[in-house]
Amino acid sequence: MGFWTLGGGGSAPVAERPPITQPAAEASELEPIRIFTISGEYAGSIKPHGQRVTDLLNGQPALLIRLEEQGQAQEWVSIDRDTILVVAPPPFTSGRRIHRQRRPIQVKIGTWLVTGIAHTSPMGSVDPTQLRSRQRFLPMTDVRITPVDGSADGEQFAVAIVNVSNVDELREVSLA
Repeated sequence: MGFWTLGGGGSAPVAERPPITQPAAEASELEPIRIFTISGEYAGSIKPHGQRVTDLLNGQPALLIRLEEQGQAQEWVSIDRDTILVVAPPPFTSGRRIHRQRRPIQVKIGTWLVTGIAHTSPMGSVDPTQLRSRQRFLPMTDVRITPVDGSADGEQFAVAIVNVSNVDELREVSLA
């Protein structure tokens, strides 16, 4: 099956906000996160307040993270969700289980290839047009994120969340 090509994904101007002041949070409240955006990659921490990152992304226009550089905490910044391509969230264990269909896919989004298992509703499709009409963010497991240009081997993540509105191409693959 070939790629579905979509117009406009990943070419929007960056609309990230300047650093903001946030009260000091105890280390036990913070969870690690990686965010791949149109303009770059960010490593830091968030205060999820017991919520899934997918719920945070769907429920607010921006994600508040405390940046980290070489293991040192930096300022808090707010990243507009429209500029987000992929999020590698902190681990989350939920008591609820929703039956989802597991489909191996590869997504080209911005300068990244994201390969893994998409979790869609039982009757859901991985057609990007249909996905966009039902959800904004697509959760994936067993994920590898690799630069499109092949300049690096990429990184493995247990979970990643893809911003469906920024997807350039998507195809089903065989993960052998």
